[in-house]
Amino acid sequence: MPAAKLLQEHRHWLDLAQKELEFARISPGAGGVLLENLCDHAHQAAINALRAVLIHYHVAFNDNEDLSQLLRRVPDYAAAAEAMEHVTSLERIGAGEPYQREVPVTEPQYHQALAVAQRVVDWAETLIETS
Repeated sequence: MPAAKLLQEHRHWLDLAQKELEFARISPGAGGVLLENLCDHAHQAAINALRAVLIHYHVAFNDNEDLSQLLRRVPDYAAAAEAMEHVTSLERIGAGEPYQREVPVTEPQYHQALAVAQRVVDWAETLIETS
């Protein structure tokens, strides 16, 4: 893929990640928005950021891969795992299919999910911009 096209692909996924973070930051309870919905947006932000990283490394991925599967595809997995040691908590907190949740998401879990997603997006942007 030409460098200009690759840069556009990175930017596309990073922009999507930022938009998902914006949705995730909507005030809990505003307009009937559930914490579970906001956690789903945080989760999707992290997925989109990881997709940008994989495109950066020229690594193929499937659209249906979850966060852990995408993370395992990052070539420098040790560095990625260290930078995102809590990333799998997104899958336990509020990610995945709503009908699979056994209990409602709490406000502390929501804030944790949002913080983790922000770290993943920041890590992805830094990695892509510095290499």
